[in-house]
Amino acid sequence: MGRTIITFVAITRRVYAEKALKTATDKLSLLSRIAKDHLQRTVDQMAETVKNAEAHCDDAVARVFFSQMRIHATNLHASSNSRNHIKISGFPLRHAGYSENT
Repeated sequence: MGRTIITFVAITRRVYAEKALKTATDKLSLLSRIAKDHLQRTVDQMAETVKNAEAHCDDAVARVFFSQMRIHATNLHASSNSRNHIKISGFPLRHAGYSENT
């Protein structure tokens, strides 16, 4: 007569932990998108303000500073657009099987 060994592994804690991680990731992703949108709007407003100041300024030195500020704002805006994932403890979420779009 053969022997059969049956092993049961309780995975309830793991399932709850995975669900909690998914929920936390979703909430963090939402907050990240909101913060990113707010930052982009603020940078756009700054760039527009600097552009208007530059257009109405007769001082050549001030125009150079306004131009530099506009370039920095444009670079900041482009930089925030290029980051399509958020990081937790230095690890992009997409490497953990999660992405901002899931």
